[in-house]
Amino acid sequence: MIPQARANHYDLLLSNFAISLLGWAGTAYGIFHFRDSFQIHFYHYSTIALLHTFTLLTISPAILGVLYQLLPVVVEGKLGSRSLAWFTSMTWWTGATGFVICRLLGPHLMPAFAGLLFLAILSLILQLLWTIGKGHWSNSAWQVLAASGWLLLMSVSGAFMASGIYPLPALELIQWHAWTGVLGWFSLIIVGLATRLVPMFMLSHGMEERWAIYAGSILVVTPVILLPDALIEGKGFAIAGMLFVISGYFSYSIYLIQCIRKRMRRRLEAAMVLFLISFLFPLLALICVWGSLYDLGPAFPSHRMTHAAMILILPGFVGSATLGMSFKILPFMSWMALQPGSKEGRGVPLPQDIGIRWIPSIILCLYPVSVMALTVGIFLHCGTLIGVFAILGSVSLYVVYFLHLLIFVLRRRAI
Repeated sequence: MIPQARANHYDLLLSNFAISLLGWAGTAYGIFHFRDSFQIHFYHYSTIALLHTFTLLTISPAILGVLYQLLPVVVEGKLGSRSLAWFTSMTWWTGATGFVICRLLGPHLMPAFAGLLFLAILSLILQLLWTIGKGHWSNSAWQVLAASGWLLLMSVSGAFMASGIYPLPALELIQWHAWTGVLGWFSLIIVGLATRLVPMFMLSHGMEERWAIYAGSILVVTPVILLPDALIEGKGFAIAGMLFVISGYFSYSIYLIQCIRKRMRRRLEAAMVLFLISFLFPLLALICVWGSLYDLGPAFPSHRMTHAAMILILPGFVGSATLGMSFKILPFMSWMALQPGSKEGRGVPLPQDIGIRWIPSIILCLYPVSVMALTVGIFLHCGTLIGVFAILGSVSLYVVYFLHLLIFVLRRRAI
């Protein structure tokens, strides 16, 4: 193993992204296999298993890999412990895989695997505190830590449901569990990390983080506002929560626009465009949530509107943002890992030349279409078929991209 690659924790990044790749494949297969269940309630067992495949095995491992690699850079310090990072990763992989399998085949061991996930989250929080303690506290560091706190609370509500304990009505607990994960964990961690990564990749120097701080602060408190909605079942708290969320995404969109205006790169790459347009999906999702609060007739029942919102926010927003950043992070960190392999970096291609350039461009067109088609498919069955084939094509291309990059790195290391 190249010493510098080890110092940069490239092996942790690549291992977690490999698990994420398997999660993408499992998600695509699940969408194909359970395509007829898209018009059922989103808390149907097959849909819940599919959602957990996406959240636990697809997105979260990618986040872990990025945290281990880039959080030390963000806080200008060192990773707390590599051994703890490996423990967290392997515990998460085991717990997530077992949890999803139990969702499909039987719930008997589900509490045990939920316990493993809880242990992984506790060790992740310890790692974050350890790493930040070796560096400097910053707004991004606070947001990442707050996101991990919401992840812990989300795991508690998930453990209750896995054990068959419902301190709240079942549907309200499921909805709060979902929105806690979407807003408190995924959205907040994306905002926290992207606040540093987007200016770096766009070469947008001298950025003020005021609007990003507003967005992060709003996302931190929004799940608290949505909790009374679950307890009281009143529309007022739900509407207030949605207005808060809209203002948060709007604030961060202003920050992204500022990054675009100050960028030194003339041309926006497909990867960054995919990340930027991902913030359109939350707006569409919130429109669906708003519609679910009212009687829109038999053509748009409430449960289907909620289901559409979950597709737009998870595969739409979270999936697009993750793919967009992956196409920037993987080549860049591979380039960094290969630098010690040649004198003064000679002979190592630039990051944009390591990956297959045309794949992000195709996925930029194909993946958003798949999300919109799956959303339409909740109301019109023909849309599901288009979405299924589009998502299969997108994931297949991503697999090719990752394997090509992996083979390239391994061959360069062997030279």
